[in-house]
Amino acid sequence: MNYARRWMVGIPLWLLTTTGCPVDDPATREQKREDRLLQEASAVYDQDRASYLALIQQIDSPDRRDLLRLRLAMEKPERGQRLCPEVETEGARHKCEQVLSRPHLYRQPAGTP
Repeated sequence: MNYARRWMVGIPLWLLTTTGCPVDDPATREQKREDRLLQEASAVYDQDRASYLALIQQIDSPDRRDLLRLRLAMEKPERGQRLCPEVETEGARHKCEQVLSRPHLYRQPAGTP
């Protein structure tokens, strides 16, 4: 009986240690990094332009820099007037124009976190 119990506990432990944790995969780590950069950029964007630009320069890909800019503009559409001229790719330029023309789609309703 004792052997069977150890075997039943051992299998789930073995599966957990050999299959890896989906929370620790590279895509999840990258998403967390981008979310952290968005939070930092959002916190400094309106007060400290130099800190915002330093954050943007940490991102090596123009597409990822543009994604951060778009997320900032969607978070607060009034930022779009300053952010849209900064985008580097044609797709982001089109999306930024969309944000500027339809800000009500991106603005969170009052009282939501």
